[in-house]
Amino acid sequence: MRMFRLPPATRRGFTLVELLVAMSIAVVLIAIALPLAKFSIEEGRSREASRQLNAFLSRAKAQAAFTGRPHGVWIERDPLDATRATQCFLAEVPPPFGGAVTDAKVKFSGGMLNFVMADGTTPDGNSQAIISTLFPQAGLGFGIRFDFKGPVFTGTSTATGLSLPSGPQNLDPNRGYPYQIYRLPQKISNIDIELPKGTFISLEQSGVGAAGTEFNFGNNPVVLMFAPSGVVSSVHADGLGSPVPNSTIHFLVARLRADNPPPSVLEDSNNYWVSTGNLTGTIATSEVGYDGAGNMPTIADGSLTVAESRFYAIRYDQKGGR
Repeated sequence: MRMFRLPPATRRGFTLVELLVAMSIAVVLIAIALPLAKFSIEEGRSREASRQLNAFLSRAKAQAAFTGRPHGVWIERDPLDATRATQCFLAEVPPPFGGAVTDAKVKFSGGMLNFVMADGTTPDGNSQAIISTLFPQAGLGFGIRFDFKGPVFTGTSTATGLSLPSGPQNLDPNRGYPYQIYRLPQKISNIDIELPKGTFISLEQSGVGAAGTEFNFGNNPVVLMFAPSGVVSSVHADGLGSPVPNSTIHFLVARLRADNPPPSVLEDSNNYWVSTGNLTGTIATSEVGYDGAGNMPTIADGSLTVAESRFYAIRYDQKGGR
């Protein structure tokens, strides 16, 4: 019997034209997808930056409750642009100083503090030496409480000692009193966060209350401190007349835009307010410029002011915003 063999099956590959067509389709799809992915990433950066700032403020608040001493957030200004900040540190108020010896006393006379021993007469050189190291230069602020009770009075260090221009009026200048000296908040340099690349805190638009932009002034850092009870104990900034805030503290977290010219940071719906209640310490994050229905408000003159933006942000947050 004659056997018939089938011819071996031929394997057919892609032709050059087919490969070129497939590659062209892939290139087109990638070209379409890349801008969308880039936009999504850039859009998410400001959200992540606001989340980081919110979490860092919450950490400082928890640290104050844990240690029983004020802790807060130290917002470092950008050295190239003082109206922006990208780095934040944890801050603390050092323990109060009550003298280097047992029953140390202080006299208040002529607007100056004089440190004495328990007898109320002999100069306390040890305590004075420590004070000199705690306040090594003139112009440093401090607070003092006399006899462990009553209000804390604020003063300033000078070349010759500690000055208290507006001290208590009922103290006997010839008598020494127990005391506690409080220093200003200090930065804990090894505990910090760096906001995502392309994002920043706009200090130009940040401040206290409905429309305050007090953080837009000066070159010193902005420092927000929490008391152990959770309330905001103080806010230190060049533009503030008093460190005790009388309303909500607002920080605007924004993203850099490639537009030329870029829109106002108040009109970019991908920017966020991170707000802290002064009386409750509650920390909330809200989209910039949204109203209660999740829409950008229509402003007659086409621009959005700080007051309008904060109003809509607070309203949105009260209605269930992020």
